[in-house]
Amino acid sequence: MPGTNLTNLDKPLRPEGLTKAHLIKYYIDIAPVFLPHLAGRPPVMKRYPDGVAGEAFYQKQVSAHDPEGVKTFPVRHHGRRIFNGGGRTFCQPKAGNSARLPE
Repeated sequence: MPGTNLTNLDKPLRPEGLTKAHLIKYYIDIAPVFLPHLAGRPPVMKRYPDGVAGEAFYQKQVSAHDPEGVKTFPVRHHGRRIFNGGGRTFCQPKAGNSARLPE
């Protein structure tokens, strides 16, 4: 993928042996069918930096590691627990960005 460095491809994601490489290949395989349903929507990624046994978090914002050219739009989030009720606006990526897909 241009502009994207894939790392830790052998990282286990599930106890059954599913790895990060397996998941990436699956997403590439289903992209032609799946992406039209996501077009223009803000994707949310649940991340497990220390594997499935570790703590997880939801990534909604564009990452500093995303390649240039990722299209975004502002999304206002309202969360009392996290932002004390004030809400906050984030730049979220639009699904279906060609900058995020392999050629």
